[in-house]
Amino acid sequence: STSIEAIEAIMAQGLKCCLNASIISRELLTSLHQQLNDFTLLSFCHNYYPRPDTGLSVDLVNKKNELIYQFNPKAQIYGFIVGSGLRGPLHKGLPTIEATRHSHPVVAAKLLQETGVSEVLVGDSLIEIRQAKQLIDFCKHGHFTLCIE
Repeated sequence: STSIEAIEAIMAQGLKCCLNASIISRELLTSLHQQLNDFTLLSFCHNYYPRPDTGLSVDLVNKKNELIYQFNPKAQIYGFIVGSGLRGPLHKGLPTIEATRHSHPVVAAKLLQETGVSEVLVGDSLIEIRQAKQLIDFCKHGHFTLCIE
């Protein structure tokens, strides 16, 4: 379980504290909101899931994010997409949302953003330069260039 005292100790040092968005509960958020001096110093990060068929559903991620935004409409919520250099030992990608495991990074990022994720992270150890540029363009400008070969 999450210790409110531990969170307060971290924040007392002037540090932000990141909580697991994938398992956050209304009860914990209510307690934190009532007891913390500055709830805005909390950020939230969904897990990544290396084993196929264990990633989260779009519906669950959406519900968790909606819950978080009820307590802080400007919350930072992180989620993961698959890269191109798949990390071992499974080498199956590290997405938050299972449905994006085999998706292009831009498609995966768009779906994460549609669920309310504000910060997109590449879970794997590498992303191809072309995909990285497309991802940056999409996240910054809402569009990207397609490469036709």
